[in-house]
Amino acid sequence: MSQEIEQKEKLALEKRLKKAKLPYIKSIHDFDFSFQPSIDERRVKEVLSGRYIHNGDNILLLGPPGVGKTHLAISMAFEAITQGHQALFITANEFISECQKAEKQGIIQRIIKRYSRPELLIMDEIGYFSFDELSAHTLFQIVSR
Repeated sequence: MSQEIEQKEKLALEKRLKKAKLPYIKSIHDFDFSFQPSIDERRVKEVLSGRYIHNGDNILLLGPPGVGKTHLAISMAFEAITQGHQALFITANEFISECQKAEKQGIIQRIIKRYSRPELLIMDEIGYFSFDELSAHTLFQIVSR
């Protein structure tokens, strides 16, 4: 019976990982804090507890390119997924494109619903792309939910 439970949990984890659409899997153990001493390792490990999800808090990772923001975001998502949470990863550029296509097709509410569903939404590269009014409004709707 315990093997069956383990198998069921393993399959559920694999399903959550697939649905998350992470570009790759990285754990916090792969992150080199000595390479980026400006990052407070204690704060990152506190975030990994998942308390922010239960509290409905947002996490913003800000910094110049190449400092490890995507790695940290993926690590946080991976940890949340292993704790049983639903997550979804998308880049800002992909999000903007999806919003524009959805608007043309008259299905923008589906986008809002899709990105509001997971407990953890990771949007990467926000500072690299300009949000048009539609995408900005759609993102606001998602965050509000």
